Amino acid sequence: MMSVDIKTEGLSEFSKELMDLANKKFPKDTKNFLQRAGNKFKSKAKENYKKGTTQGTKNLIKGLKRDRAYKYGHDEWQVRVKNTAPHAWLVEHGHVMLGHKDQGKPKLIVANTGEAFVRGKNIMGKTTKEFPSEYQSMAEEFIDKMLDEKGLG
Repeated sequence: MMSVDIKTEGLSEFSKELMDLANKKFPKDTKNFLQRAGNKFKSKAKENYKKGTTQGTKNLIKGLKRDRAYKYGHDEWQVRVKNTAPHAWLVEHGHVMLGHKDQGKPKLIVANTGEAFVRGKNIMGKTTKEFPSEYQSMAEEFIDKMLDEKGLG
């Protein structure tokens, strides 16, 4: 199982304050916003799995799950996107290839054992690096909606 955390580092101080205010006044709306952000991250990860792997992505994509948004600590919300496929960590972090036929690809030989190492693709990590700009625009849109509809402030 693998999960990724996205922080609100890309937001301006004013936007962070408005998000905190929305969280205090309208926690249900904030939770729904985070659920949508988690869904967006999941769809980005799905695209990246399709692009980043050449075969056998069906079970990797089926393994992508978005948990429910929940309060972490005192006043911080979190939502996790994880891959529950049993082999997801092998694709992400790499592994020693045992018992496979030679596929004609250059191999990294592990120490003196003669076993081949398959490099990890780090797809969730790449998705995490791409996502903050999209999250920032989603957050600003959410803040605008809260200001217009609910009179935040």
